[in-house]
Amino acid sequence: MIENYLDRSDETALMEDLDRIRKSATRKVFYACYIGFDRAAWFGRHREYFDVVTHSVSKFVWQNQGKMYKLHNFDLCFTLRIENPRMVERMIFRLFALLQQHATALSMTEQQIEEVTVWYQLEDDLAALTERVQTVAAIGDDAAERRRRLLQKAGAAPADVATAALTAQALADIEKALARADIDSLIRNQPICAVNSGLLPVPVFREIYVSMTHLKGQVAPNIDMRGSRALFHHLTRMLDQRVLRAIMGGYIGTGFGPFSLNLTIQTILSPLFREFDEQVGQIAKKNQIIIEIQRYDVFWDYGAFKMACAFLHANGYRILIDGVTPNVMHLFSLMDLSVDFVKLFAFKDEFADWTNPNMIRRINDNSGLVILGRCSGDGEMRIGMDAGIRLFQGWHIDDALRNKQPVTLAAV
Repeated sequence: MIENYLDRSDETALMEDLDRIRKSATRKVFYACYIGFDRAAWFGRHREYFDVVTHSVSKFVWQNQGKMYKLHNFDLCFTLRIENPRMVERMIFRLFALLQQHATALSMTEQQIEEVTVWYQLEDDLAALTERVQTVAAIGDDAAERRRRLLQKAGAAPADVATAALTAQALADIEKALARADIDSLIRNQPICAVNSGLLPVPVFREIYVSMTHLKGQVAPNIDMRGSRALFHHLTRMLDQRVLRAIMGGYIGTGFGPFSLNLTIQTILSPLFREFDEQVGQIAKKNQIIIEIQRYDVFWDYGAFKMACAFLHANGYRILIDGVTPNVMHLFSLMDLSVDFVKLFAFKDEFADWTNPNMIRRINDNSGLVILGRCSGDGEMRIGMDAGIRLFQGWHIDDALRNKQPVTLAAV
């Protein structure tokens, strides 16, 4: 996916380093290792896993006086100067052992780790490595151009503006811009529907959320909003406040029906939410309001999470844990957490996880309370329905509702 790519400055630096080595009279003492993870989608969703792995690898490289480069597709490449050829074997096994320790974060077997790790002796293999890096860079050029065209067409961001990291200063600037922005124009809603094959989807409730794409285009077109989890968490709290005030200010009417809000735990425990709690009864019954909490927030402060759940249930709200993936579903038992719904995400590179009998059992044990989100096609619908899920959300459902077409299933 285009949005999963990293910054590309390291690719330029790597090419310059390889060119310097090519001109060096001591080229025979230089070695390089290319780790072709082929995990852009995985690391794009789990950036913290990539950060843990690169931290360990970079420490290994630094200890051996080398240079490491992160390519846009989450591959790694580093160069080392090794005077004693007998040390090369030791380096190979040390790196392999290091990557084995991170097999879970990599979502790879030992055999896969061995296959993706390729060493180059740069006196003989420099041309081969250079060609490989150039191929990856060319793919990055194509992706960057495609991203530029899509953003330009959507009017979401200036086409030629580079993306910068989210910093504390950038966050302060965004906060000022948010104070001036028309939040109503950024708020969207998407239905969660009950689905049976061959029938029209039936909306059960609607999620109210801020479109991050349009927010970025309006207030921070050149900032990577998700570049820092801690700062992004703070940004979502600011957005929570604007959304709650918009709802209290009449954004939705009494006939809107059941809806959900994605809020941080800090927002739920804040005075503003208590103000919302006092007023929202004029818009909807509280048992028709679902509060969505991100899975990361559950572990951020588990004590605060339990306090928030107790407060919400005591006041009649229902609770949904958002962003759960098959590999961590066992951590989110509905009964253990005292929540009402779990929203699962399905990704094409993880479809095999859905054949796990333990996961199927967990879903069946909570029939009617599990939602499958981000359904972009028949494939997600098929694996979800085969697993016993009947509540769905995503573009595929939106299209079926818009076109008044029954949901039909195709093979994965």
